[in-house]
Amino acid sequence: MHAKRRHLLQLLGGAGLITGLGAWGWHHSAAAATQAGYVYSAATLEGGVFALVQVELASFTQRIFPLPFQGHGILPLSAQEVLVSGRRPGTQCAFVNTQTQETRLFNAQEGRHFNGHACLSADRQTLFTTENAYDEVRGIIGIRDAKTGRSLGEYWSGGLDPHDIKLMPDGRTLVIANGGIETHPDFGRRKLNIETMQPSLVYLDSNTGKVLTDYRLPQHQLSIRHLNVTPQGDVGIALQYEGNSARTPPIALVAWQAFNQTLKPILSTPEQLAPFRGYLGDLIIKPNTQELMATSLLGQHIGIWDVSQQSFKSSLPLAEPNGIALTANQQVLVSSATGSLNICSNNQTLPYPISQTLSWDNHLVLIS
Repeated sequence: MHAKRRHLLQLLGGAGLITGLGAWGWHHSAAAATQAGYVYSAATLEGGVFALVQVELASFTQRIFPLPFQGHGILPLSAQEVLVSGRRPGTQCAFVNTQTQETRLFNAQEGRHFNGHACLSADRQTLFTTENAYDEVRGIIGIRDAKTGRSLGEYWSGGLDPHDIKLMPDGRTLVIANGGIETHPDFGRRKLNIETMQPSLVYLDSNTGKVLTDYRLPQHQLSIRHLNVTPQGDVGIALQYEGNSARTPPIALVAWQAFNQTLKPILSTPEQLAPFRGYLGDLIIKPNTQELMATSLLGQHIGIWDVSQQSFKSSLPLAEPNGIALTANQQVLVSSATGSLNICSNNQTLPYPISQTLSWDNHLVLIS
């Protein structure tokens, strides 16, 4: 164990470290525009310590819960408990109770690793986890007890490299982002099949495991990574391009599927996509403006697309943006790998006055 991480764990005794910071000169109108609630993200602290971080928006208070692995997706389970999924490739996930400060781990089975995301069944009793059966070269959806993480079985994901997963509004159908990339622990993070990769968006019956529909994009090196679902059943997708942009630029970095319609890339010009360097991460859908917003850590921009017009709108520069979340009053919050947490509004960003001694991971989740 890293010496600094060991020291922090000894200091905390496994409990959450609380750091409260005043709103030093922070603009009052921005504070008034936000709402009560908490945001969560996995993060890396100074010295390489991995943690779950909670920020109370009203007081800017941070609470830190150390983790033995690097987290990725955050899934709220209750007002006090969240699931932190292991970052691809990860062999552990953690239940973190922010009230009791208890952390409970569960492990992937032999020959499997977690791919970073999970979702709950409609009755909240079953957990579905994205996993990679690396020796079998196939994607797996783990079926687990939502209270313990114990394995109850598994489904084929309908493709390879399942990453993000959501439950559709019908309460039964799972929508899965199969990234299409083959990896194996023997080769680290090396991508083994870029020339032949076949990403897919798959709809799966959560009761039977039956693949209901399977959608592909016209450019097979556009990896389908992250998705968001509206209450009406529309699905927005953030893409990552694995091809040679100089030789063959990507045709899009966002795709949209209106409910019961086909999956369509939102076509954009190379000039419009240039700021994102072929990479989009976290995304939100703003219902009041029909906008899809996505972060690009590599491109150091936030992109905005109009889903009703199927068109690119604009990009907003921000140093290393990672997670993005939408509050109930339509405020957009964006975290950065540089340590800042920002309000994004009117083509500008305003940072929250919080500690910047951490690097936020890829996703930001709000619990009101």
